[in-house]
Amino acid sequence: MRRITILLALTLVVALSMPAVAEVEEIAVGGSIIVRGEFQESGFGPGRTLVVNTTGGNSPTGEILPVITNSSTGFDDNIASQAWYSQRTRVNVDARLSGGVRASVELQAYDTWGDAGYDNIGTGSSNPVGNPAVELYQAYIDMNNIADYPVMLRIGRQELSYGREYLVGNNDAGNNFSGLSFDAIKVVYTEEDFQIDAWTAKLFEGNSPAGLGLLQDEDIDFSGVYGTYTGIENTVLDAYFILVRTPTSLTAADGGDADYLYTIGGRAAGTWDVMGTLPGPLDYNAEIAFQFGDATRLVTTLLLPAAPPLPAPVTSVADGDYEAWSLNLLAGCTFADVEWAPRLEVEYAFFSGDNDLLDGDVDSFTRLFSDVHYGELNLGGTFDAAATNLHIFRLGCSVVPVDELTVSADLYLFRLDEDDESGGGTTFGNAQNCNDDSVGYELDLVADYQYTEDLNLRVGWAHFFADDAIENAFGGDDDVDYLFVQATLDF
Repeated sequence: MRRITILLALTLVVALSMPAVAEVEEIAVGGSIIVRGEFQESGFGPGRTLVVNTTGGNSPTGEILPVITNSSTGFDDNIASQAWYSQRTRVNVDARLSGGVRASVELQAYDTWGDAGYDNIGTGSSNPVGNPAVELYQAYIDMNNIADYPVMLRIGRQELSYGREYLVGNNDAGNNFSGLSFDAIKVVYTEEDFQIDAWTAKLFEGNSPAGLGLLQDEDIDFSGVYGTYTGIENTVLDAYFILVRTPTSLTAADGGDADYLYTIGGRAAGTWDVMGTLPGPLDYNAEIAFQFGDATRLVTTLLLPAAPPLPAPVTSVADGDYEAWSLNLLAGCTFADVEWAPRLEVEYAFFSGDNDLLDGDVDSFTRLFSDVHYGELNLGGTFDAAATNLHIFRLGCSVVPVDELTVSADLYLFRLDEDDESGGGTTFGNAQNCNDDSVGYELDLVADYQYTEDLNLRVGWAHFFADDAIENAFGGDDDVDYLFVQATLDF
């Protein structure tokens, strides 16, 4: 079956590559291959479980407090180290036709070596342990200059990537390079100094023949408007509005109204000569975002009887609101006229946290589809979506000792926003029961070499220094080492 899938995919690429139709004005075939080897010592566990005693006070003063069970561990040297290789392969065909019409198709295979199955030497049978199928990553139609207006309409599966990819990106960076595309319709209006994008994407369809036979109201939708203004010299100004609608029946057993998560934000980026006080221009990126809307949260409670055995946890629904915000400030300067062209960077990021996981309100910022990663290790990429309730500080530097080689070093400091000892705060998604807000530090050392115009080689080491908040949330506080080597070829 796997061989048939690959054969059909290659047949599609060859067929689209043949300029058999007269309307085709230009056609291009390309692709990319990324292979990344990784080693990580000291693994991660699932962390602590949060339950609540609802039968009476369980604190010395009679208050009802969450009970946090330390049922598993993480950041523990006793957890075996891991070593693996990941590979992403893409092939794309882009055809430009008459009348401003364009068609683009891109196929992708992404998996870990050894997970694609193997042939049993004794019997010749296949023993698959993964899903190595070639997938349709992008396939869309563009209609440009509709009715002679500067309007483009794109229909089909496509990447959505905006600004620094702070909230909407394509999963192309860091150790998670599996890619991200959306089934969407997008309209783009472009003038000399500004551009406005508007899109709507279907994340889940509950009423299609391939769906679950649910009502139309059970869909998950992702929509937004993103505007960019470039009329100021050396400056880019962005503003956006994003909506993610999730039906409550997918998050709560009793149905009810859907969740509506609204995000509004703005971004300023560019360069500034600082009145000639620096040996090079200062480049900067500043972004702020606010989230609001209607939220529904599942709350797991445990009715504690006077004697064992304990009953099963009971899940209930708490209605509330989204009230969260985030800020990212980044500035850098390259000393281009100095030997080795040293560069310095400073960055601060903030994601609001929640101090009460039981009231139905969601105060932790939701990072949506961000492709901004804080650290090469990024805690194994495991906690990307849960990297909220944080203050993040970064100091970075880089040099170019020889042509095409860049060596960089970055130091990160992570601290909690909310560290409520009653269990209201979280550390990378895990409940914690202390007032320690120090999560830890991470040091990254990376060498990046552009071997040819098309081939890039990277090697790096990261070390995470775990601190008290990690120990209280995961049960372990051992440091983590992470090594990687990566080759990227574009053709």
